[in-house]
Amino acid sequence: MYRWYRCAEVCYAHLWDVEDGDNPHITNSQFRRAEWFKRGWTLQELLAPNTVLFLSKTWAVIGTKHSLAKEIHDVTSIDTQILRGQRKLSDASVAERMSWASDRVTTKVEDRAYCLVGIFGVHLMPLYGEGLHAFIRLQEAILGVIPDQSIFAWGQRRDSLLLSEPSPSATALIASPGPLSDVDIRGQSWPYLLATSPKAFKGPIDISTISRAQLSERLGVDVEYPRYAITSYGMHMTLPTLPFSEDGSEGKELHLAFLACQDKEGRLLALILRRPRSPPSNSESIMHVGFCLPFQAQFRLSRPNLMASEIGDRYYRLAVLSQEQISACRTRILADRKVYVQHSLPLI
Repeated sequence: MYRWYRCAEVCYAHLWDVEDGDNPHITNSQFRRAEWFKRGWTLQELLAPNTVLFLSKTWAVIGTKHSLAKEIHDVTSIDTQILRGQRKLSDASVAERMSWASDRVTTKVEDRAYCLVGIFGVHLMPLYGEGLHAFIRLQEAILGVIPDQSIFAWGQRRDSLLLSEPSPSATALIASPGPLSDVDIRGQSWPYLLATSPKAFKGPIDISTISRAQLSERLGVDVEYPRYAITSYGMHMTLPTLPFSEDGSEGKELHLAFLACQDKEGRLLALILRRPRSPPSNSESIMHVGFCLPFQAQFRLSRPNLMASEIGDRYYRLAVLSQEQISACRTRILADRKVYVQHSLPLI
């Protein structure tokens, strides 16, 4: 379908809920509130064609994708340069493209993935009935064709980690085994590498990708090209990592896995990895993603059985690191550590 729209000279978008005379430039206009902008499948109808002509309820011309680029951006957050053809769709990071679909709805859960296939230029056989696994398969297909690690950069970020010889009091902020030992987070996607829905990418996306050479220069180590292989232990990955522990001895409990991504301030992003609570024997390199900030003792005593929904705001998957922070711990960075990261929420 994406290719058909791409080859069309003009595509017509009939907005059945927009009356004649509606002013699309007004913030609360019918055009901006049109259902067409909320549906999953219409995203490719907007992006693929060079020319999209918007029509009102009675087929009166409202404008084109080019002439209404600013208004469409306000509704969808899609860059006006992409809408006007001044920037290629492939220049947008995976996370940015995912964010455009984060508020859109589809009748079938599988279509959350299938409607994005053309936008990422991948092939995916539809298997209706697979449910959330469709979105996992989409991400696995993307990893095979697009060298963009922003696909992992969803969820909450932490920018106050202490990386250089943390003291016992400071490491309480980054300890994972204790806070998670009495909290049931089964059924949540946070500890896994891949998201279960585009909704995970909701929010302003300020992430851009950098090259392998740039990442190597900033870390001070020679970073290999990333490789991914799906196994029964998780996704086998080779990443530059920084180990640190709650006792300050550079132990094995927590690791930062640096991604070839940066935020708008130029700070590097890193996944926070930890060993599972009950790891299999000889599983030093099997990891989950993220950690939970500990609750105050008084609160924990009053709520001994916390639900996963109560810790969502305290669960961090990512760290944001300035160049100054990275330079201070360069000697502890492992250039290419091979790890298994639990990549998808068990769906059976």
